[in-house]
Amino acid sequence: MEVLTSKEIASKKSTRFANLAVIIEWYDFGLYTVLSAYLYTIFFPNISPSTSSLLVLFIYWLGYVGRIIGGFVFSRFADSVGRKSTFVMSSLMMTFSTALLACLPIHYIDAFWLPVLFIVIRLLQGIALGIEYPGGMVFIYEHARPGLQLSELLRSSFFSQLGGLIGVAVGYLLTLFYNHNAMVEYAWRLPYVLAGVSGLLLFAIRLYASETPDFVSSGETVYSFSYLSTLKTFYQQFLGMMVMIIMLEGMVKFLSMGNLYFHRNFHIPLQDLFLCSTICFSVVMSSLLFLSWFVKQSHRVMPVLLGLSLTLVLGAGLLCLLTSGSLLILILAMVLLSFTASVYNKFMVYTLCQHSSVKSRVSLIAFYNNSTVFVAALFPWCLNYMVNTYHQPMLVPEVFVILSITVAVYMFFKVSQHSGFLIHTSRH
Repeated sequence: MEVLTSKEIASKKSTRFANLAVIIEWYDFGLYTVLSAYLYTIFFPNISPSTSSLLVLFIYWLGYVGRIIGGFVFSRFADSVGRKSTFVMSSLMMTFSTALLACLPIHYIDAFWLPVLFIVIRLLQGIALGIEYPGGMVFIYEHARPGLQLSELLRSSFFSQLGGLIGVAVGYLLTLFYNHNAMVEYAWRLPYVLAGVSGLLLFAIRLYASETPDFVSSGETVYSFSYLSTLKTFYQQFLGMMVMIIMLEGMVKFLSMGNLYFHRNFHIPLQDLFLCSTICFSVVMSSLLFLSWFVKQSHRVMPVLLGLSLTLVLGAGLLCLLTSGSLLILILAMVLLSFTASVYNKFMVYTLCQHSSVKSRVSLIAFYNNSTVFVAALFPWCLNYMVNTYHQPMLVPEVFVILSITVAVYMFFKVSQHSGFLIHTSRH
């Protein structure tokens, strides 16, 4: 049995704390995918369903505006003061905003101010998550043992899917125990109460996390930093990859937020769609855990990335067969696209961490992650708007096929060209 040093034990414990952050972020995401079918009735009762559902998707996107703000403000704090203290602040803000949403007295607020308050709360949540997720990725990377950083980042994807699974499962169980009127009246608050209590627990736990070894060792080193030089380096080397990730994340965001689209256009019951999401999170979660073990041997990284370019096209192509309303086809498409997006995204994070200094690392990852999801979060709104305008539900699968082929071809050639680089960086 391998004997761990006290520093390695502390790093493992701190990594678990960071993975808790990932769970909470994706819990909120998974929960919103389920409750979006009810939120438009709660916060926009006097607007037509088609318009109010678009507004709910738009507010979902506004949460990512908050992430841009939060990432810009707190990332420099994390790079200059420390990862741990930033984590503590962000968890406190996330807990406060979630508890505020759970306690919102919707029946005693004017119809004009109710959606305004909802938007403000989502912005606050976005500001907290703007550093929570990218900071968590850097925290995990810097606590990982040399040569295992990519494996640990992929392992964190297991926890992100677990968070989404818990969120969707909680929402799904609520729909089983409460009818539509009860959900709109009061039951929608219950999962946010749970999130608020969990947030307080996380805040207490994080006080005992240890700072990352990389940041501690960089304490005496002076680094020059400017956002302009950081962005210049990023755009020169990684812009094409980022555009591909945006396309991937956009497709996944649509599938995750597409309950109303699939319900209205393919007549799939909402409870069946919630079950699909639950199964998808479970399968992707298990697959990512296996992959995190599989890529511990660096020579396996490139074949995995090349193979995923094919699974991406297959997943998008399956959506073209959805006219039959088959749940199996939808589940397979969701699994293939979500799994591919998770792996490519974590590889991008790993590559950026390799190419950044300790005192600019969180800023770079925050810029990449928040910018990517900011643009990708527009996909659900834009595609639903196109479907509502042109009354062509099959536009979505057609767009998916075009985007998936574009991403697959780019990634295939990019990975093939830099195979030596991939193996080299995975060893350091």
